Amino acid sequence: MAGVLTRRQQALGHVRNEIERVALVQEKVRRLSFELNAGAAELTALLGSTIRIAEADAAGRKSLDELQQNRIDLFRVLRGAEPTTPPQS
Repeated sequence: MAGVLTRRQQALGHVRNEIERVALVQEKVRRLSFELNAGAAELTALLGSTIRIAEADAAGRKSLDELQQNRIDLFRVLRGAEPTTPPQS
């Protein structure tokens, strides 16, 4: 039970970090968009940042999946079954 709760805290931390990361990357893209419109930035920089948004979004979704799996593990442990996610070493 303690391992599942520890992994839950870690998963919550990962989700928070990824949400912050996505917000930061989105803000950077917004600024680059303004710079591009003003002629102060290149299109490749904006495209690269757009790719980073997609990567951050994918990492965020993975963190949410880990949190959902942890919720399942928590219910399994409360019912007396073994968690499906192995403990991390």
